[in-house]
Amino acid sequence: MIEAMHADVDLVLVDRGLFDALCWMEWYRRLGHLTPHEHRAIGGFLRVGPLRKMIHLVLVMTVEPEVAIQRELATRPPAMGYTPGTVVNTETLALLNDTIAAVANRHRNEFNLHELDTTAMSPEETLQRVAGAVRALLSR
Repeated sequence: MIEAMHADVDLVLVDRGLFDALCWMEWYRRLGHLTPHEHRAIGGFLRVGPLRKMIHLVLVMTVEPEVAIQRELATRPPAMGYTPGTVVNTETLALLNDTIAAVANRHRNEFNLHELDTTAMSPEETLQRVAGAVRALLSR
């Protein structure tokens, strides 16, 4: 992100950015892997003004756990089947969705959030919604 700030570009897409890191740090705090003090310190760093001001749009994409698992299975060979993993299981995915919602609510005034529940969307519709959000941002 910092390199892009000094480049002659109009648009930089980041898959895992500061907002994503805020979500993971909240999840780690909820699991007891971070103390409240550590969580506040990391969150403060991730939300420092100069970094946050480089971010013009955050796409907050969620999906219901059962659909996420179905989509995951669709990418695997049929014989592989499904064995719940550390993250890809209904309980953890539901906790992650709750965590994302909490972070979005807490930091709504600090970031330009565009929330998309992709549960009922096709990949094409999701892409159209993402493109629409980017087009709206660029047309300002």
